[in-house]
Amino acid sequence: MACRATTYACRPIILTLSRLLARKTNMLALDQPLPSSNQRSPGSTRWFHDQAHSICRTGSGVRKVRLLVDGDSFGGAQVRDAMKHLAEKFIDVNTLIFAAPGLIKTKKMSRLVDQSNISFVPVPRGQDLAAEPNDNAIISEMQKCAKNPGDECIALLTGDKGFANVIKLLMSNRQEILVVVPANCFNAIRCFQEHGIPMLSLPVEEQICKVRAILDAHGNGTVEIGNDIDLSAYQAQCEGMYESWEKLLKSQGCSASFVSSGAYKIQRIAKFWFSNGLGSVPVYPVSLAVSALDNAIRHQPQRWILNSNALACVLPITSPGGRLNKSELKTYGSQLGRQVFRGGGPFMLRDSHEFTVEALRKLGYLDDLWNTDLREALSCFWNTKTNKYKLRKLGMMVDSFETTSDAAAKLRAALLSDNTDAQWQRGGTCTPAVIDRLRSKKILSRCSESPAMDEVWCAMKTYAKVHGLLSMKTFNALAASIVQHATQNDPRRRGRISIDD
Repeated sequence: MACRATTYACRPIILTLSRLLARKTNMLALDQPLPSSNQRSPGSTRWFHDQAHSICRTGSGVRKVRLLVDGDSFGGAQVRDAMKHLAEKFIDVNTLIFAAPGLIKTKKMSRLVDQSNISFVPVPRGQDLAAEPNDNAIISEMQKCAKNPGDECIALLTGDKGFANVIKLLMSNRQEILVVVPANCFNAIRCFQEHGIPMLSLPVEEQICKVRAILDAHGNGTVEIGNDIDLSAYQAQCEGMYESWEKLLKSQGCSASFVSSGAYKIQRIAKFWFSNGLGSVPVYPVSLAVSALDNAIRHQPQRWILNSNALACVLPITSPGGRLNKSELKTYGSQLGRQVFRGGGPFMLRDSHEFTVEALRKLGYLDDLWNTDLREALSCFWNTKTNKYKLRKLGMMVDSFETTSDAAAKLRAALLSDNTDAQWQRGGTCTPAVIDRLRSKKILSRCSESPAMDEVWCAMKTYAKVHGLLSMKTFNALAASIVQHATQNDPRRRGRISIDD
């Protein structure tokens, strides 16, 4: 079993838009036929345009659209692309960009809003760290437009499925709304389709994946570099498999679910695979996991065990870092690929009394030498940018009055949830940003390219004393405090979450 699954993880796969699986003998064997031209999959350009067509024209053909954009999530190039695509269907396109007030001072934003049809809407961050200021401001604007609809349509540039319920409610009051979705936001696309919300695709660059993350039969994992996979081309085929699994499994006496709203497929697939002892399985990219499970269900019938709610699949990633150079692009294929590869490999955890501590250890927030304090480890996890965003979206932020045990319980619930993509940012020790900061302040010598931990620790304590930072017990917490101090003027920065003893 394990050998067969590993073979699926490691075979070279080259996918093309015209024939995904056809002529190469070394490709994965998939039985599911590709969608025909009459069965348009969500994500296809034709499907998007068919959905959007009905609200883009009136008898005169003249329409106006107000495009709303979360300035923290989308850059100038994406905004311009969205406006360009909307201009093909609407005569008048006006854009509102919602972002933190200080962002208007940046060159990129000021240059973008210099255009007469683009306006900047400052959104104060506020004290409530669990709130989504931009989301709330955008929803308020949509509600205001709905009260005076006239001949103007609302368009929302988003990859966030959290807007679906609000949009559906406004549509029930006859407000015309269109969502513009980047073509690689598959979960959002599926959600909006389920709600019957008209969509317009925003083309993205070709998605080439070179990195594989493989979960082994014992719950540990590895990462490796493989042949190119075109994720965009392969997604259409994966979409057609999920419902067929449920029917097939039901006929075999198992009622496992893979398509319930809100759940991420990788969580359900990995837990089902691991529960049934099928050996090793690639969990990144997701398309490989889909292929492996499809083959197992169709060709290895057995008495299947349901997905276990007592399991957590975790795929550690690093911070996004800067843009990829040519060498990194050739090696990893994408920024996320680099993050996954440097994350070190996936793991599966069973729920237990030591679940949170074990998870923090595997993610690099706890160890036996430099990071031994649970409260500070939880604080570091919560204040890491990627993790903070995901926990906020899950509604699991830590309130100011909550304790270490409260934070540990919420972290446990978040990791066990199927409503995340399993990707959590791991803890860092000698992060390049901290070392560069210490060197720029001439507190750390430039002689050593990789300074020893104790040397960095002493330099960090000196920096903290000079700048009046709070005293920290652990390496990660002090490093995070220095990064926060160095980025205190970043207009997009949110406040720091505090956890009590």
